[in-house]
Amino acid sequence: MLYLQYALARGQIKTPMRRIIYDHLESPGTKVYTVDEAKELLGGIGFSDIKLSTKLGPGDLLTIKPSKKYDAAFFKVIWRVYPRWLIRLIGDRYGLSLLITATRPKGQRMNQLGLVETH
Repeated sequence: MLYLQYALARGQIKTPMRRIIYDHLESPGTKVYTVDEAKELLGGIGFSDIKLSTKLGPGDLLTIKPSKKYDAAFFKVIWRVYPRWLIRLIGDRYGLSLLITATRPKGQRMNQLGLVETH
């Protein structure tokens, strides 16, 4: 939906999805990472046994109730004809949710902000 609204409909088909997400998904500045980027990021701060996978979520499948900014008739049609079956068939590989499990280094713990502290 984001790509349709902020790239395709504006004739800006070369706009990277990362840029569209940064500018328009949830709060401005939202970052997205590939599986390899996230693994490198976590490994770089000492995490081990890193396992990552992507998953289709409600936003990918448009199974959520549209917000008021999608109240126009055009979006109502999109919500109805959106090929959820095809998206599911393509699979979780293209999902926006990145699921991560990892082991943090000994002597480190997370503070209330979710930041790693060394003791």
